[in-house]
Amino acid sequence: MRKPNPGKVNFGSAGGGSITHLAGELLKPEAKIDLVHVPYKGRPPAVNDLLGGQVQMASSTCRCCSGHIAAAS
Repeated sequence: MRKPNPGKVNFGSAGGGSITHLAGELLKPEAKIDLVHVPYKGRPPAVNDLLGGQVQMASSTCRCCSGHIAAAS
């Protein structure tokens, strides 16, 4: 089955080799999706770009995102 738009989904991480980077890389074969890694200098900049729409996905902790979750609800 051919997937539409290969390589069009970006995922932000806290940097190359970080746990968030490895989580995204492990997700790719499990979900059979083509993700493009976008490394950041820490989780907060990745979350900021996720909220701003520059990346479509990011893995983070509740501690880093809880302020944004509370604001949205």
